[in-house]
Amino acid sequence: MSWVSLLPEGSQWMRALKRSSLLVGRSHLCEEPSSIKHLPVCTRPGAEPTGWEKYVNPLPPDFGAISMLRPAGVLVAFSEIPADFSEGELIRLFQAAVGYSIRVFSLRAEDWASLEKMVYRLGEEVGALRQAQRWFREVQKTKESMKGVIASTHSQVGIAILQPVYPLIQVGGWACILGQWAGVEVVFKPGPLTWEVLLAQDPEVIVISLPGMRLGQVGEVLSKWVRLPQVQSLKAFRQKRIYAFTGVSGLFYPSPFLAHTIEAIYELAYKPNYRYNRHFGKLWASLL
Repeated sequence: MSWVSLLPEGSQWMRALKRSSLLVGRSHLCEEPSSIKHLPVCTRPGAEPTGWEKYVNPLPPDFGAISMLRPAGVLVAFSEIPADFSEGELIRLFQAAVGYSIRVFSLRAEDWASLEKMVYRLGEEVGALRQAQRWFREVQKTKESMKGVIASTHSQVGIAILQPVYPLIQVGGWACILGQWAGVEVVFKPGPLTWEVLLAQDPEVIVISLPGMRLGQVGEVLSKWVRLPQVQSLKAFRQKRIYAFTGVSGLFYPSPFLAHTIEAIYELAYKPNYRYNRHFGKLWASLL
């Protein structure tokens, strides 16, 4: 059964489940594993999804490219669906756009229980249920082991996880969940926020990330962002506690890196200067 991944996390899941060979197409942001770089791009770089498409996937699908490849299924990430739509209707619209009854699998999950169901369903879809079960056990093990580590911390660090766009956007969803598992307090609520609110809250740590971007790409955005006068007046800037975080690590959509992301958030919050940090330079980095 052949598949197309329409977001980087989809390609990462196929690699984690040892099914990268099933991919015949990718999104323009999918660069890992390296074995898929030659695959045709099935999203539209520079475009923004509109209408019903924006509820199907964060990157706009190229329905013509998908139709030419004729995959059996596509990996997407449904966003919050409005009341006048349903998942079934979105799937039917997608199938009509490509011209045949393609399987549409969403990587959306809102909590731990729905994550377990999503991972097992994906494992069944791609013939890798055993690998999916193994992955989930490992994440559960990391999640539980972090409880003991967190118990030894004396005070809870407050972190704002942001997209450096205008208006500023607080990364919600899995960023908040993973932050809780890492023992930090994720400040603010999801959605747009103003500079006035950010300056008033003045969090001690700021994490910058952008969907689908590698660490180096986020770092380039961060290096420009910290030049803004508003940023330079923040406590996190003065204390050199502003960090870049890779955008395919699970902050936005469930990723096979979730266990590592929990550890990485703990590292930057509580041990930023520890020279043997496991995930420094891989998932997170400080440019100040």
